[in-house]
Amino acid sequence: MRFDLASVIRQSIQYNRVYKTIFLMVCDFVLLFVALVGSFVLRLERLDIIATSEVLVPGLISASLGVASLWLLGVYRRVLRFQGRDLAYRIFFCAVLVGFCSLSVSFFGGLWMPRSIPIIQFVLSIWLLVVFRFGLKVMIELSFQGRGVNAVIFGAGSTGSRLARGLINSEKYNISGFIDDDPSKQKTYISGYPVWSRSGFLSKHKGSRLKILVAIPRITTELREEIINSLNWDGVSIYFLPTYEEMVVNQSSPRDTESLNLDDLIEGRDIYNQHKNLNQGLAGTRILVSGGGGSIGSELVKQCFVNGPEALCVVDLSEPALHGISQEIESLRRVAGSAVCECKFLLGSLTDRDFVMSVVSDFRPDIIYHAAAYKHVPLGEGNVFQMSKNNILGTANLIDAALQKGEARFVLVSSDKAVRPSNIMGATKQVAEKLVLGKLGESNGVEFAIVRFGNVLGSSGSVVPIFNSQISKGGPVRVTHPDVTRYFMTITEAVGLVIEAGLMGSDKVYVLDMGEPVRIIDLAKRLIALRGLQVKDQTNPNGDIAIEFTGLREGEKMYEELFFSENAASTANPKIFSESPSPVDYHALERVVGDLSSGEIMDRDDVIHLFASVGVTIKLV
Repeated sequence: MRFDLASVIRQSIQYNRVYKTIFLMVCDFVLLFVALVGSFVLRLERLDIIATSEVLVPGLISASLGVASLWLLGVYRRVLRFQGRDLAYRIFFCAVLVGFCSLSVSFFGGLWMPRSIPIIQFVLSIWLLVVFRFGLKVMIELSFQGRGVNAVIFGAGSTGSRLARGLINSEKYNISGFIDDDPSKQKTYISGYPVWSRSGFLSKHKGSRLKILVAIPRITTELREEIINSLNWDGVSIYFLPTYEEMVVNQSSPRDTESLNLDDLIEGRDIYNQHKNLNQGLAGTRILVSGGGGSIGSELVKQCFVNGPEALCVVDLSEPALHGISQEIESLRRVAGSAVCECKFLLGSLTDRDFVMSVVSDFRPDIIYHAAAYKHVPLGEGNVFQMSKNNILGTANLIDAALQKGEARFVLVSSDKAVRPSNIMGATKQVAEKLVLGKLGESNGVEFAIVRFGNVLGSSGSVVPIFNSQISKGGPVRVTHPDVTRYFMTITEAVGLVIEAGLMGSDKVYVLDMGEPVRIIDLAKRLIALRGLQVKDQTNPNGDIAIEFTGLREGEKMYEELFFSENAASTANPKIFSESPSPVDYHALERVVGDLSSGEIMDRDDVIHLFASVGVTIKLV
């Protein structure tokens, strides 16, 4: 049977700590005894001196005292694999004590000993104890090498070097070296590993199956994109690691290497909103947010809250969602250290006209952000009447309440699905837009605005959390069609632009610049890559996550549109465009509202016919 020393060492590491401590104590005792014996042999150049009492008595006593001192100094309580400079300090004190002990035993015991013996013993004790432990540590480290996947650390700074030291004994990773763009670090060694330039690394490892661990504090989006694009090939996985400080301060953990910044999913996009001076428009105002518990609505509530309004009223139909946003606002209030503003959280449906009228009449808002709507396309196709009633009646009731109160700004949060809709949800949003457009120029001081944009990353029901869940379960990631595209923006940016657009000129339709449309399959691949995994397909059968095509769902389009016409005008913010509103027959819209509020349940064909009466047609895919 073949003897495998590495396996024996790894197995011994698993032994009970008591046994490992006894082993070290016995070895230290022998080494300290040998240190004194060796001192006499070196000094006197005689071997027969070993069996004399002048050597044996001081040797046994000093070795026993040395082991006891190592115990008291805590050497045996430290894991050998992870011991550092503090071990050397403790061994130094032990060697001093052992040398002093030998000298004392010799002097008080009447035993003959040259004065140079304690000095030689001191040197030998340190040398033997350090070399013994260093040798054990190297053997343990070597026993783990080759067991994990090959990995390279990008970033040879303090974070990277600490990561390398922490992974020396890892069974998951086998560190090969560093990559760094700093010429002063290239062609050097850090923690025993070579440092390559990016080109030097590619010449040696391109095409290899390995993992790249990016250990760069506060990495920019641009550098992250550059790393992914330059070092991404079949067989490589890229992890972005938090720094040690981020783990402590932000309470993140190494598991967060599987997380991602949603901004990074939108390639080549500068999503930083340069127009954040919203305080002037929101400070001291009374703001009402409908649908304030949803993805967009809750972000609206938070961004409004931090801009110093006088009062904030949040309305939502969902009790859990309303409770969630109330807790978040309470946390923000504690951070602010003061009451900041009056906050009300009201549970109710906008289809209840009396409820809506009462809320607006009592709260008397200066600004109304209408974000409440049913938004999930597949659910809407199976619940046509309820989605239509909620999205259209809710909008109509809130518009009427705003007009009755007067002197307010009304901002409708709309969707790109309202443009040439192919589903019930998009059709209801177009009718809602028409309801607002029909009231443009109305008296009583109400100013209307519509803000239209596409998908937001990370919202409830969006592809990102769905894909994340599928990846966490090992796949497959399910994409409807290889060519389907969507516009994307982060929730934070979208809401910031909604607020800014709402503070621009009144009686207009604003459309947010969503950048170039993104293929969903590219988004899925990017999400898999940012989790440090690989796509499993015909070209890479050993990958981690497969992508499966399921076909377009009912009411789903291959691509979405943002504009009804090509006549879009720019605004002061390059990310916000304005679109000329089309004339609307409000009397026909009133008939739609009346039929939906009559109490009679309508089927899909009835609803589609009703929409057609106001010029809203559903384009079947």
